[in-house]
Amino acid sequence: MTSIDDPAVLQVEDLAPHLDLFDPAHGERLWEVLSYARSACPVLKTDADEGYYIVTRYDDLRTVLEDAETYSSAQAGLPAYAHRVPPRTQQVPVPVLSQPVCRRYPRYGPYAP
Repeated sequence: MTSIDDPAVLQVEDLAPHLDLFDPAHGERLWEVLSYARSACPVLKTDADEGYYIVTRYDDLRTVLEDAETYSSAQAGLPAYAHRVPPRTQQVPVPVLSQPVCRRYPRYGPYAP
């Protein structure tokens, strides 16, 4: 966590250098901060969790991903956080097929009628 007490009251330009991706209070303003960063500082350096960079533009991100020697993650700045997966609010039905969906090819093998 950062030393920002209430990110809800800060100006977006004041919150951006302290953005903590793992703080739920910061998460409420995440898209606002990223939108600001895209226009003002496309590679945002935050001091959260000992500091890390957030690349906000597609072309810049592609450059980073294609040049592993220059943009190494050998000393990654983010600690390993365990994140809980939120529970599903409803069951997702699994379709049960009584007949094959594809009839284009003849049926061979042990599953042939």
